Amino acid sequence: MSAVNDFLENIDEQDLRAAVAEIKQVHATGILPDGVVRRLTRGLVDRTRIPTAEARDVVEKAVLRMAAFRWAGV
Repeated sequence: MSAVNDFLENIDEQDLRAAVAEIKQVHATGILPDGVVRRLTRGLVDRTRIPTAEARDVVEKAVLRMAAFRWAGV
């Protein structure tokens, strides 16, 4: 999992905020826009060769976890 962590830990603040907004949108509409989450998912698939659906799940969870930790100051 360290390749995954290394890849996802480097998300900048602007991308993190955009990704959180995209996740909120997908939960409201069922449609994931072509944006940060899709880009990070493709990057994770390219880097680790895990299946796309699994990579997207990993990306969504990582984005929400990182946002919570950063914005809570922990």
